[in-house]
Amino acid sequence: MTDPSSGARVDQDVAAKRPPLWRSPFFWAAIAGLILIPAIRPLTRHVPDPPAVVAQMPAFERIDTLGKPFGSVDLKDRVYLATFLGARCDAACAARVGSLIKLQQRCQRMGVKLWLVTLSIDSGSDDTRALAKGLERSGALLSADARWIVLGGRAEYAGETTRLIEAVHAAASARPGSVTDRAVLVDGDGGIRGFWPIDDDGLYEVYHRAQHVMSLRRAWR
Repeated sequence: MTDPSSGARVDQDVAAKRPPLWRSPFFWAAIAGLILIPAIRPLTRHVPDPPAVVAQMPAFERIDTLGKPFGSVDLKDRVYLATFLGARCDAACAARVGSLIKLQQRCQRMGVKLWLVTLSIDSGSDDTRALAKGLERSGALLSADARWIVLGGRAEYAGETTRLIEAVHAAASARPGSVTDRAVLVDGDGGIRGFWPIDDDGLYEVYHRAQHVMSLRRAWR
């Protein structure tokens, strides 16, 4: 008759002869993988080059919502996104505003110092204030601290605004759509780095491309 305890003794002997886990090469291979894979991941990630300068943003100066002059000189060393909007905002315009607000919130959350500069396509200061109030009602934070400035001004600026829009539109002529449909990414030297649709997808790309541009100079970050 077989002794049932003999099977248990065999199992104990096998367990006693089994090498400890830390002596297994598979154990150390797993540990090495856990350490090395996160370490080399940044080296294998492709980071696109910053977009090239396609044109120069014309020099401009307008009046902000506080009645003070503000323009391209004040934006030196600041990477910004220029947009052109009007006080009379239809459904398509409202959707663009919503996407811009999401971009501002993402930049604030992640500490990305991208400025938003909205130029009124209307000529009067009352229209500029109406545009600013409409943006704020939608959830925009308009101030220098929040890095979103609305510029417009008096009626005498109407001709300059038209020329600025025409110059930007000419630079974007190879791209379909009106200039009011496009956001213009500008570097700290006034170089236009590209045009993107003002929607969630377009501004998500702007968020990343702006950081690539900022990486070129310490003063732009």
